[in-house]
Amino acid sequence: QIQWTHTQDPKANPGSTFSASVNLASSGYSKYSATNLTDMLSTQTNSSIAYSKSWAGTPFSLAMNMAVSQNSQTQAISATLPNISFNVSKFFPLKRRVKQGADRWYEKISMSYSTKMSNAVSATEKDIFTKETFKNMRNGIQHTIPVQASFNALNYINITPSFNYNERWYFRKTEREWNPQTNRMVDLDPEYGFYRLYNYTGSVSLSTTVYGTWQVKEKYKNMKLQALRHTISPSISVNYAPNFSDQKYGYFKTVQADSTGRVMVYSPFEGNIYGVPPTSRNGSLSFSLSQSLEAKVRSKRDSTGIRKLKIIDDLGIGGSYNFLADSMKLSTLSISLRSTLSSKFGINLRATLDPYEVTPEGRRIDKLTWRRGNLGRITNTGWSFGYTFKSRDSSTPAINDINSIPPEYM
Repeated sequence: QIQWTHTQDPKANPGSTFSASVNLASSGYSKYSATNLTDMLSTQTNSSIAYSKSWAGTPFSLAMNMAVSQNSQTQAISATLPNISFNVSKFFPLKRRVKQGADRWYEKISMSYSTKMSNAVSATEKDIFTKETFKNMRNGIQHTIPVQASFNALNYINITPSFNYNERWYFRKTEREWNPQTNRMVDLDPEYGFYRLYNYTGSVSLSTTVYGTWQVKEKYKNMKLQALRHTISPSISVNYAPNFSDQKYGYFKTVQADSTGRVMVYSPFEGNIYGVPPTSRNGSLSFSLSQSLEAKVRSKRDSTGIRKLKIIDDLGIGGSYNFLADSMKLSTLSISLRSTLSSKFGINLRATLDPYEVTPEGRRIDKLTWRRGNLGRITNTGWSFGYTFKSRDSSTPAINDINSIPPEYM
């Protein structure tokens, strides 16, 4: 058994951290060599070593870690050796170094960058250093580049376009073929090389906030209710993502799956650590509507004589509509209500509505319930509430406190 624990003093090297918690042991250690009950009964051990570094005054940061998990009962070992990530926080590449006047539209474009490299393997204790284990390692490198901007139109509408680019680098792929002699689909030997897979998505969102205020008339100034404020925040977002299962990308292929001639789609890269690009084409419109309601009431507790009271913290509804879907283009609708009725009591309600009909057998069909005047079927609902209790002031003795009883009654 090897044990090692290390924690770096934060003052030793500002900007970097190093820690280690290592507990490596052979599967027979807990059975034959343990010196305490905890080690004897333990079947799972975990080890990790981590290092991170950030450069002051720059957007760059680096993190590395290694992790090993062992099960002494099954002799299974899962290891990530190593896991490395490098990040560049959000920056504005087109912003002028010397600013004159207001920001120009292109100066509001921001971007960031992150890359991850991982190498993972699972094996038994006796096979961990064999050639087969190294052959089955799952590794790869992934790059992510989000680009975003924020503009204002007509002084009231916020427009936020965004573009996300994702690229995976793999070094192995496994093809499949139909073997007519055995009447089975088989995996061929892995092919090693450099394989680049990419995908991207784009979206544009628009949002605004509308306020409505009602004030009590002068002749009703003595009423407890003095004013109401209604806030509505609608937003819509148009999203697009192509179908990367198209044959022109080469990420997916077809192969005969059984003796009937049925063909299935597979990816030679699906066993790799970061998966494959999504196969569903998306051209959707997402929408949401959020509302809140506040009141001003007369109160003797406040020095101004007026107290703000939240009636509805948030009442929201949201969903999406996929124009490119073959059927059932409208998603389920989520509805939520959050209200803080007092400083001590709050409640949350939520529900999910399915806008499509179902057959007597319970199968969804492409017919909206709205045709018969029904908003939808409630498929999920839940609620929660909270109440805050405050204990008595410790300086005031309780009625039944023995220390507060006069001596003559004791």
